[in-house]
Amino acid sequence: MRARRITLIVLLVTIFVLSVTFTIAFAATEKTLTIDNRSGNEMAVTLTNVATGNISYTINLGKYDIDETKIISDVYTISYPYCKGTVDFNVDMSNNYSFTIYPCAHQPTAIQVKSHLAEDVVLEIYGYEDASEDITPGYTRMKGVFSGLNTYTYEACEGKTFSGEFFVNKNGTTNLLLHSCEWHIQPARFYSQPVPVRFRIANHASFPVIMTLIGPESYLVTVNPDMNIFQVVSGSYKYSYYQDNQVVTGRVLVTKGGQTTLVVTPSFVIGYVDDEDLE
Repeated sequence: MRARRITLIVLLVTIFVLSVTFTIAFAATEKTLTIDNRSGNEMAVTLTNVATGNISYTINLGKYDIDETKIISDVYTISYPYCKGTVDFNVDMSNNYSFTIYPCAHQPTAIQVKSHLAEDVVLEIYGYEDASEDITPGYTRMKGVFSGLNTYTYEACEGKTFSGEFFVNKNGTTNLLLHSCEWHIQPARFYSQPVPVRFRIANHASFPVIMTLIGPESYLVTVNPDMNIFQVVSGSYKYSYYQDNQVVTGRVLVTKGGQTTLVVTPSFVIGYVDDEDLE
């Protein structure tokens, strides 16, 4: 009788150990698939098992959702409708995997930069996402740039700031030329300076602020409460001003059409209380 009890206990322990081992082994085969949906549209992403051809998972994403789903390790075809077509690619889920769905108009790509400068410069690109690259004389393939309208800026020629705007194609064929210092000081260009355009700054504070603008030209302006209109050369500017016990900085693109407006907003507003309201 005692031997039977010992045998039963051993059997139960064996089943428990096997169950725990199986659970651990099964959990170890699961990996995390992370999807960052920045497309601005609701999205249904399907995972089809490559070996069986069956749809294993359907992940429904809302606008700007970030989803994390546990996936059994295997090779899958990920597919989803996108930009009037369908995107599909294979993923081996033996490791965690993540990808981003960007807006149709803004796709990660690359540009070709041709520098006629005799010095190295740091090229800053501002668009859907910002990018920076060390540019040497000659040709440089710059990755991490997004398609669509972008602005660029760099310092060269004894500390001068150059900037502009350009459109980046999705197919990676866009070229950007950085002119030499000699090109910028040619007489024909020197006597044909850019025409200033209107630049509006709306100050929602109840007091004036002094603002610095650094770009194609540099300006120091006093921005009074309400709407202010200044004449500046179009291009990308870095602005800074002191408000609410801190320095506020940012970047603004002043377009050639003269329709740009920058809003200065205090972090808090002190309201006026009439004496009669206290009675």
